[in-house]
Amino acid sequence: MEKHWHLFHVKENKEDRVGSWLTSKKIEYFSASNRVFEKSVLRSGWTESPLLPGQIFVKSDKNELAGIVSNRYVINAVYWKNRPVIISECTMNTLKNFLKRYQEIKVQKMGIGVEPFKAASIIVMEREAKIFLPELGYLLTSVLEKDTYWMNYNPETATIAQETRFIVNKSARYMNEK
Repeated sequence: MEKHWHLFHVKENKEDRVGSWLTSKKIEYFSASNRVFEKSVLRSGWTESPLLPGQIFVKSDKNELAGIVSNRYVINAVYWKNRPVIISECTMNTLKNFLKRYQEIKVQKMGIGVEPFKAASIIVMEREAKIFLPELGYLLTSVLEKDTYWMNYNPETATIAQETRFIVNKSARYMNEK
């Protein structure tokens, strides 16, 4: 059977345990983590926390779903209209690229029926990067520190988008100098 990405609810703070169990079963998974800069009186630095607490992405087929739910830390698969949610490979790749590039990400629930974008793509405007995950209804936003101008990033056309970003950055700087 063909494997698809699914989203599972797990007990909070048990994402790593479920991940190691899935690895022992040779099942591919992805736990989205968010890098946040924490500053306190005693110490400051980067820490990682789950982006979607209590949720983990698993690449499995229909036969493996029941076996995954049998783990004591897994609550259930996320369902939409009585079927497990299937997340496209493109959406997962875009999410992984977004998490590699940006830190301090905020999650906003938009609703699954709301689709400002047809597919998951990274949109960078002025000092903010956004990605909408249509299958899940989440809008992820990261505030940028450096001057970055508009760019539409699609993992399938990464080289074109990177060249476009360079051209847009140069033209925007030229416009600001005038």
